[in-house]
Amino acid sequence: MLNVIGEVAGKVAITVDDEIDTGGSLVGTVSVLQERGAKEVYACCTHPVFSGLATQRIDLCPVKEVVVADTIPVTGEKKLDKIGFVWDAEEYLPPNILKGKRRQARSAVGAVDPVLPGGHHRGHSALPVV
Repeated sequence: MLNVIGEVAGKVAITVDDEIDTGGSLVGTVSVLQERGAKEVYACCTHPVFSGLATQRIDLCPVKEVVVADTIPVTGEKKLDKIGFVWDAEEYLPPNILKGKRRQARSAVGAVDPVLPGGHHRGHSALPVV
């Protein structure tokens, strides 16, 4: 379920999440924010998993920019113009978090999109920029 904090009509909205995996939740979030009148939507996440069709979904989505940390490398066809800035996680995150996510990234090569039990989606928050 999407929890929109504040009024987004006529404003720039920012959606914040721990990770973007398949991109489906991001697309849904952007859609809701636009329905509520946001003039632009930006997204950010710590872990850019980008599995399956995620980059195609992000490319077709009207999100203006997706800002991600480098906890998982964004290379090859995962690079998009919309992923315009990648911040250095080593400056901000504890080493144990980085080690775990980078290990997961190496083991996820060739993995298929996971399906959440019962068709549930992770919750997202969206904040208007005043």
